[in-house]
Amino acid sequence: MTAVSGPPPPDHYDVVVIGSGPGGGTTASKLAETGKRVLLLERGGYLPRERDNWDSKAEHIASRLAVS
Repeated sequence: MTAVSGPPPPDHYDVVVIGSGPGGGTTASKLAETGKRVLLLERGGYLPRERDNWDSKAEHIASRLAVS
């Protein structure tokens, strides 16, 4: 077996984090800060950065009522 040196190939990740919620986002960020190559996967749509989107209670109610 031949040893490979240098950076990992583009399709190699040290860690795969599924979900960018509070736990996943924080975990991915902290691991990336240590130099790990992190792939963060999210299945949900994009949530614009607006003041109302920071109110978790309002967002939860809106999603339950299918209100955008």
